[in-house]
Amino acid sequence: MPNCARFFFLKNQHATSSPPTTTEPTPIDEDAIDNVKAGAAGIISTAAYTKAELLDQITYLFHHERYDSNDPRIIAESRRIIDELWQARLEQQATWPADADAGFQRVKRAFEILAASKGILTRMNFCYTAQSGDAQIHREARVGDSGWAYFHMQDAERAVDGGGLCVRYGALSDVDAETAEVGKTVVQVLRDAGLRVVWNGRPQMVIRVTPLSWRPRLLVEE
Repeated sequence: MPNCARFFFLKNQHATSSPPTTTEPTPIDEDAIDNVKAGAAGIISTAAYTKAELLDQITYLFHHERYDSNDPRIIAESRRIIDELWQARLEQQATWPADADAGFQRVKRAFEILAASKGILTRMNFCYTAQSGDAQIHREARVGDSGWAYFHMQDAERAVDGGGLCVRYGALSDVDAETAEVGKTVVQVLRDAGLRVVWNGRPQMVIRVTPLSWRPRLLVEE
C-alpha cells in the first residue's frame, strides 16, 4: 500500500509536540481472505504447482483484493492459507484409489506423444485464459513445430469440478485447413490414449475430453 506522509502542526510556536501515535495495521478483511482461499483451493486442485511455487500465485490473489503482495502480513497469510489447503488436499488424496489420477495421466501421456512424434507443441495448465495462452504458445514455438495444443488453468479447474477438459489447438500458420488437421491429430492421439473426445471437426471449436475424472495428485518435492 502507498506510504502516506503525516504532518503535525504546532498550535503556536511555544507548543510542545506530542510523541506520534503508533497505530496498529488494519486487519486483513475477512471477505478478502475468503475470496483468496476460494481461488487458492481451485489452483491447488489442479496440482499445477509445488508448494513452494504456490506463494507467488496466492499473493497475487491478494493483489486482486487490493493488497500489496509484498506486504509481510500478506505473505504470512498466504503461507498460512497454503499450509492449510495443502494439508487438506494431502489428506483427501490419501483416501483416493491408486488409479484416481488415471484421466490426468492419460492426457499427460497423449500430450507427450504429440510433442515427441507429431510435431505439435503441447502445454498443460498453460496461462489462465485462451487469449493469453494462444499468444504465448506462438512465442514458444520451435523450429519444426507444425501446431500446438494446450489447456489453461481455468480449463483445469473446470475439469476438476467435473466439466470435462477443453483442449485448445491450432496450426502455427493460422490457416483453417491446417488447424483442422492439427485438431484431427490431437483427437486421434487422445482417443488412442483411451479418452473419450467430443469434436465436430471445425477448426473454430475446442476439443472436449468428456466424461473425465480429473484428479491430479499434488507435486510433492522430494
